[in-house]
Amino acid sequence: MFVRLSLVIVLCVGLACAAPKPREESLNNYLDLVFENLQILILENGLDPASLPNATTGFSDVVSASV
Repeated sequence: MFVRLSLVIVLCVGLACAAPKPREESLNNYLDLVFENLQILILENGLDPASLPNATTGFSDVVSASV
């Protein structure tokens, strides 16, 4: 029983170690393809440059603290 269990554990660990791991360059290549397609969609739909809302924002440097 113990021999079978240890054999199964060794086989599982071996299979887990032999599984291909994702490489960084493959992820970079995939993202390059996604952004190339996105760039085409942006140009085809007239979103370059995208129109921004006509709004104003403000900033106040006054800090108030109540004690």
